[in-house]
Amino acid sequence: MKFTACQASIPATGNIIAAVNSERSVVLYDCAKNRTTLTFPTNCSSGGSRLAFLPNLSLCVTGSYHEHGIGHNKDSGIACYSTSSDGTRLWLRPDLKRVQRIRPVSPSAIFCGFDKGPGLLIDAESGENLESFRGIRNMWGDRDGISLRATKKKLMVYVGDEKMKSADLKSFAILDALILREEVWISEAGGTVYCLRKNGEELWEYTPPKTSHILNFGISKNDTVLGVQWCYETGGKFTVIELMSAKPREISSYSNKCLGFLPKRNQLLRPDLSVLDLD
Repeated sequence: MKFTACQASIPATGNIIAAVNSERSVVLYDCAKNRTTLTFPTNCSSGGSRLAFLPNLSLCVTGSYHEHGIGHNKDSGIACYSTSSDGTRLWLRPDLKRVQRIRPVSPSAIFCGFDKGPGLLIDAESGENLESFRGIRNMWGDRDGISLRATKKKLMVYVGDEKMKSADLKSFAILDALILREEVWISEAGGTVYCLRKNGEELWEYTPPKTSHILNFGISKNDTVLGVQWCYETGGKFTVIELMSAKPREISSYSNKCLGFLPKRNQLLRPDLSVLDLD
């Protein structure tokens, strides 16, 4: 049966990714060997970012908006599945509802953002709450303790528990963020892209062509930062650019939307789980 993914969770290293389709089936797919390694059912809602894959722990978490949280089949709540077996559910949190986004923010923790209420940092192995963040709608993090946190109107850069920068958002939302070599790349809806040091100092800012913005970031095989630029008003082709300064360089372009960059491979993942080479 043909698999068409609506969202994917692509780890920063390795060849295995997790993807989910409109029937809420999750697959683990080996992009190097072009084969599925595991398939299991979830209640993951389409849209948003409601899928988190933690390969170092052999765990996967899915999220549902209309079925009251993150769960498995018709069960409501937050759930975690083993990817080292057959997708067995390991734990369930039925108290969490209206999940909007789930994202790994450290090797063992996930951030969960909701339609209402505080964001939560959750231990991926136990399902227990680690910390509650009032007003935080989205979060990105790395294994070295650098994190970017976003409220409805502000963004904040932290190193551990120390706030290094707080600034007003220049639009209504952050589309994507990337933390690499102690620097933070941020793309806002409607246009602005900027790069900050971990101490909050702004290094440069890039404004895409009118009515265009950067949908998502990736890392090339040469460790440069790539972005997918797209015109949200007229649609059309997607352009891959290298974003190492305020004057980006165009790399390639393509016609149909992809799910994201594969790590350090100069490739994008298509919804049918084939890859698009950028070289």
